[in-house]
Amino acid sequence: MSIQRRRRLRNRRLRNQRLRGQRQNNYDIKLSFAGVDQAGNEGVAIRGFVPPSEETIPADPVNSPVAPFAIDTTSELLFNYQVVGGVPYEYGIGQFEITAAQYCAFLNAVDAEGENPKQPWTKVKLWNEKNNPLVNHFQGQILYVDHAEDGQHYAVADPVWADKPVMMINGFQFAYFINSLTNGGAVGQKQSQRKSPLGFDVEVTDRYYKFSETIDNGSYNLSDSNYAFLSRQNVDGLFFPSQDEWIKAAYYAGEETGNGTNYFYFPTVSNEAPIPLFTQEGKDQGLAEGKAAESPFAQVNVSDTGEVQIKELDQKIKRNQGYSNYNFGVFWQPWYAPEGKTYGNANVTDVGGSDSPSPWLAYDMGGNIVEYTDTIAGAMDIPHLSENLQQLPVAFRAHGGIANATGYQLWISATGAGDPYGQIIGSAYEYGGARLSFLGDDEPKKSAKNLKRSSRADVITGQNVVTRADSVSTFDTHYSSSLGDTIALLVEEDGGYVSMPSSFFNVSRKDGGRPFYSMTHDVTGTSRIVRGRKQMNEVMEAGGYSDPVEAFHALPPDQGDVQFIGYFNPNTGAYGYSELEADAVGFTELGYISQGAIWSV
Repeated sequence: MSIQRRRRLRNRRLRNQRLRGQRQNNYDIKLSFAGVDQAGNEGVAIRGFVPPSEETIPADPVNSPVAPFAIDTTSELLFNYQVVGGVPYEYGIGQFEITAAQYCAFLNAVDAEGENPKQPWTKVKLWNEKNNPLVNHFQGQILYVDHAEDGQHYAVADPVWADKPVMMINGFQFAYFINSLTNGGAVGQKQSQRKSPLGFDVEVTDRYYKFSETIDNGSYNLSDSNYAFLSRQNVDGLFFPSQDEWIKAAYYAGEETGNGTNYFYFPTVSNEAPIPLFTQEGKDQGLAEGKAAESPFAQVNVSDTGEVQIKELDQKIKRNQGYSNYNFGVFWQPWYAPEGKTYGNANVTDVGGSDSPSPWLAYDMGGNIVEYTDTIAGAMDIPHLSENLQQLPVAFRAHGGIANATGYQLWISATGAGDPYGQIIGSAYEYGGARLSFLGDDEPKKSAKNLKRSSRADVITGQNVVTRADSVSTFDTHYSSSLGDTIALLVEEDGGYVSMPSSFFNVSRKDGGRPFYSMTHDVTGTSRIVRGRKQMNEVMEAGGYSDPVEAFHALPPDQGDVQFIGYFNPNTGAYGYSELEADAVGFTELGYISQGAIWSV
């Protein structure tokens, strides 16, 4: 039996073992829900985007305010009269926003072979180039791996993103995520009692779910163009929150809040705006531009990787106003992004990091990312700052504000709407996120006592991914296990490098991996790759090469399923490497000679 066949059989056996484990008492994802009771509460009258005050809330149903406001708008539709927050039933609100690690696990579960097809009717892909750190260096959170075992084609670009809210995801993509969980079902739960900031008890339920590959139906029908957008198909189960569910969970206190209503103006148990979080760079930039960083409350409390430093949060501020990631205070970038380039955008913090929950223990309902609901609005309700590029007749209501905007988006009256495909102009596409709601009684109640994490629950990160960048001028094929090195080539001015679909995971030594070294040819500027330090030393001693580095670990030729072929140009002394058939043709036409397989994966 050939080495390749033995490896394929081994991979198949390992996948079957994973699948058997997933069919047992294993879970793929844990979601925490805070119970919101006091069913039948009265809503509160507001006018969209009118600053909340005792003069404007409850809103006058007849007379629209005419005074100028803090936001720039020419559309009276933003000031429409609404009664919001009343919910006639009990439900659970997701305590946290969906994270990059959770969405990555979903991708590996429903697209195990990494095909990433367009979904029927909606025509969206579950992963797109805006998620790709090789394209979106600043906020691309999920890396696609071309050559990987089934169920491992998607990796969180770096561990710093794992517990950050997933971004660049539109409403339909989240709806597929919800359908997958609905069809996979809950395999267990664990309940506990927590205290609201207002002192009453809140029942918190951790629910443990499996993903299902069935995503076009479930909570929402996404297979029929005649079906109303995001109409709930079930009475119980997982959903986006409705607008009223979202607003009640964010602002409703169940008692008078000091403003004449039972609702706070901000989602941090306060009628005053929360204090913005700051990184050092955010504070420095704010001081330079004369923004809110001049406030005496502007303290650095977020690390340069986006983690909130809980010990740096003032307890009195937490009690009185709370903290929130908004108002351009949090600037950081992953280590591999081009140095000093944040593209003018603030960035997200770890979910729950601000430690300033709503009355019902839901975190980050103000700032970080804007969150979709399944309440439908007319397309004309999309603010004029964004365009309805898809020409859709409806939009989704969205709430919560973002890191890259001022405080008006945190108001209880900020009842905005977004294109479900994501607004290209404006920030909903960049900062579009979601939390879920749960309706029902969880019968039968299944204990989480004997549950185990499935392999899907393990965070796959891009630290061990080898990526490729090609020069369109020198035909260099550069391979590196450092995402930063590859991106540095891609952003070089006049460098002419483009990313190529040849990525793979480093192969560990215990799995037969061997070190491969890359050196730069002094004459052509192209890379030469050899196996082992001995060969590298021999090439360097012969001269003509510089900058030797250990580039990656892979299998020797013919031991893996995919063979990477070496090519040599005798006229220039340049080398090239690729597993792609198109490159075999291209290199041959340029006068390169095949050297056979150099490594495999």
